[in-house]
Amino acid sequence: MRPLRPCTVALLGALLVALAGCAGTPAVRLHSLRPPAPAGAAAGPVPSLSVQVERVAVPPGQDGAEWRVRDGQGTLHQLEQQRWTAPLPDELRAALVAGLALQGVRAGGDAAAPRLVVELLRFESTLGGPALQEVVWTLRGAEGTPALQCLRRSREAAPGGYEGLAEAHRRAWQRLAADVAGVLQRPPGSEAPRCPAT
Repeated sequence: MRPLRPCTVALLGALLVALAGCAGTPAVRLHSLRPPAPAGAAAGPVPSLSVQVERVAVPPGQDGAEWRVRDGQGTLHQLEQQRWTAPLPDELRAALVAGLALQGVRAGGDAAAPRLVVELLRFESTLGGPALQEVVWTLRGAEGTPALQCLRRSREAAPGGYEGLAEAHRRAWQRLAADVAGVLQRPPGSEAPRCPAT
């Protein structure tokens, strides 16, 4: 049997190292902020109102799909193996649209529909700790109608690791959808809309 050439040995060694690295790389887990799709009769009311979701803005550095989580010592980590199913602004917008639909409000409609702008000021996750959100949302009606601007602060318990954290953020975001829907659904001729209590 002929001995292997040094270059062949080096190539085989590099290949084995590469294969070992692939085998040891943890799988990427994807998390969503969208509410679970209801089944059958629990699908929610048929949307009778509409709103234009113009923008969902997030804090600088949080516009990717990677999840930023603090550990028990408060150190912030940007995780490669724990990600949102889309870049965070897109994930939040899709979750908001889905949450509004569950409340009977359709995202879209004609130019006369109220316009919604959402600015996420704070979005913090602590493993084993709370999920924190601070959101300013602005609703503008027809031309000449004063805008309603509201602040919502949420602090949700988040047991259960990354799944628990994702669920906590999902609950907080769906409460925002309920707030917006509640303002849009006020009876015609009622008093001027007010921000929901948080």
